[in-house]
Amino acid sequence: MSAQAPLIQRWFALAQPGRNPYALYAASNLGSFAGLIAYPLLVEPAMTLHGQSLLWSLGYGLLALLVVACATRLPASRDPAADPAPTSAVPGWRRIGYWVALAAVPSGLVLATSTYITTDIVAMPLLWVLPLGLYLASFIIAFATRRGAADTLTRIAPVTLLLFGGVIMGGYPERPYSNVVVALLLLFMVSVALHTAMYRARPAVDRLTGFYLWMAVGGALGGVFAGILAPVLFDWTYEYPLLILAAGMLIPQQFILPVIRDLWWRHPRAMLVALAVVIGLVLELRLVGPAAWFGEERQGTVFLVIAALGFLTIGARTGFVLLLGGALVLFGGYRALSLSMERDARMRSYFGVYTVRDGAGYRELDHGSTVHGIQLRGSAARERTPTTYYAPIRASAGRCAPHRCCTDRRRGSAWSDWGRGRSPVMRSRASAGASTRSIRSSSASRAIPASSAICAGASPIPSSASATRASAWPPRHRTAWTCWRSMPFRRTRFRRIC
Repeated sequence: MSAQAPLIQRWFALAQPGRNPYALYAASNLGSFAGLIAYPLLVEPAMTLHGQSLLWSLGYGLLALLVVACATRLPASRDPAADPAPTSAVPGWRRIGYWVALAAVPSGLVLATSTYITTDIVAMPLLWVLPLGLYLASFIIAFATRRGAADTLTRIAPVTLLLFGGVIMGGYPERPYSNVVVALLLLFMVSVALHTAMYRARPAVDRLTGFYLWMAVGGALGGVFAGILAPVLFDWTYEYPLLILAAGMLIPQQFILPVIRDLWWRHPRAMLVALAVVIGLVLELRLVGPAAWFGEERQGTVFLVIAALGFLTIGARTGFVLLLGGALVLFGGYRALSLSMERDARMRSYFGVYTVRDGAGYRELDHGSTVHGIQLRGSAARERTPTTYYAPIRASAGRCAPHRCCTDRRRGSAWSDWGRGRSPVMRSRASAGASTRSIRSSSASRAIPASSAICAGASPIPSSASATRASAWPPRHRTAWTCWRSMPFRRTRFRRIC
């Protein structure tokens, strides 16, 4: 089915000589985009699996009929030797490599963006649909017959890449959804610009199938790099800044003013040296300068410096890449590099990035940006103190150690906060695993889940009456009750199960 797109375009070129078949590629991606959005929003909620199977079978049969109908429009030719041979020049390996690179960077950036926003920003179901949908939409714009939107977005893409490419490295943990919007906007602008460059570098119609073949090779290489090789080669999501930097090398650029163009043409080395000196000075101020101007909480000054330098470098590709690399380092890259240089501080697998951080009197384990464990330090007793998900309780089940962060004032119970992240300390660090632990009925001192690390240091208080009654239930019912309380959007379903 996927092979139909270049085949139909080739048939269209044979049946309609002189017309542009590349617009059909925009139409095919429009259909893919519609299917991607329609399935989770319309098809899956409204139809059973059997109904979906029948619908897909009917659609497949309709596709076969349409392909046969297209084949009937081909010019009649009894002699296979009479088929027209390609007359345009054979593309060289340099041009083929350019096609592969233009296809590989957006493809890898889709996976890198999905990994980045789900690991370091926010984990949401079906969040991968947004990057993939924007990736398909970029093909629709880049290969459209009307070139206005593609040319406009390509013209402003270098500005977006320079300003947002560095900022997304640091991000704002207190505003996760803003980070998601910035990351998706960056992906969309880069994909449109690089796919537009690919469209501009397309061959003649008689070389169309080879063009799509090398485009597919580039897309596969980008996916293999970001999805398979990067988790093995890197201990952090370094493929994300590397692909942003690669996009800076390939993205089409134009000088903003003729005066700036003349400066770069006449004095290229002097401009590069001056740019490197300024970037090094800003990095030095970032590390050891006054915190009121260049500290972690003062991103505005560095942002203005990068914007001013970008005004002078857009159009000069070498200077632009140098400035983009400096922005990636200034806005958080140096922190990632420093952690990578520490021994046993961080590791990575296909399931995410694990980081061990040392603080004042404690050590914590992070999975992405989520805290998954804290150990107090300073003495043997502190090191054995339960924290985060577990805290000591006494007397009877249903007693917890809230200490101003675990109690739900509406119910007087700490139970309803499990796994929902409602406490002011652990709001963004709650874990679904804490909501499904069973409560043991032993009356001896033991550990149960708690929604905050501070709970470990507080004195126990009684829970609500409903929680006390639940402590007398059989273990299977107590577990189901805990799950039901922690997932309010599924109360009806859990009530039926109980």
